[in-house]
Amino acid sequence: VIAEPTIDDSKKIERGALASPQKFEYLLTGLTKGTNYYIRAYVSTQDGNTYYGETKEVITTESGLQVYYPFNSNFIDMSGNSNNATGNNKYVNDKNNNEGRAYDLTSGPIIINNRRYIGGFKGDMTISFWINISESNFNGDPKHLISKFAGCYARADDDGYYIYTDSESKKLSFYVIVDGRKNTFPLMKQSEIANNRWHHFVFTKSGKSLKFYLDGDFYTSYSSDFDTVNEPVFSDFSVS
Repeated sequence: VIAEPTIDDSKKIERGALASPQKFEYLLTGLTKGTNYYIRAYVSTQDGNTYYGETKEVITTESGLQVYYPFNSNFIDMSGNSNNATGNNKYVNDKNNNEGRAYDLTSGPIIINNRRYIGGFKGDMTISFWINISESNFNGDPKHLISKFAGCYARADDDGYYIYTDSESKKLSFYVIVDGRKNTFPLMKQSEIANNRWHHFVFTKSGKSLKFYLDGDFYTSYSSDFDTVNEPVFSDFSVS
């Protein structure tokens, strides 16, 4: 990601020389859904100098997108749905070494407080995130990476789900409970994901089909005996 575009980049639009100040408008086409774009105006003078305006971030959203957090040193939802989150302000560099574009979860979870339809299991859904974890996350109590489950706090029989580190199997696993029926689906081995590298994790649900992807490649799938979770009223959606 190029956060500060320059005229050395391949994608630029030129108006040519102007005899007087004019308003510049341009319709951007051919953009990819679910992508961050960085745009800024510039002017090049006859003496060979180039001057830039303020960089603007544009995010093209997917249809049905509920939340999107690029972590621009804040918890603002950039999907356009205003589902802003809360958390402790411990930001770190991301996989591209962009300052303040990732979040250190050892300082506490990111929570969307009681948003009933955020991260729920009703209908088809996709969850996608980048993560960098170490082997220590597989020691001791389970560490919930993504959670929509009140039971982990107070009500163990409420419907919900979470993706977590399992210290016994040494695997990343997916747990879900519906009407008292509990299912645990083992996923990536500790050695595949807890190696102090950034990994892209994707989970999709279509009907009763659950599919999991790692770093752009299909990893595994399961067929569940349910296709919906009745969301618990007291459940927050959290990244923790």
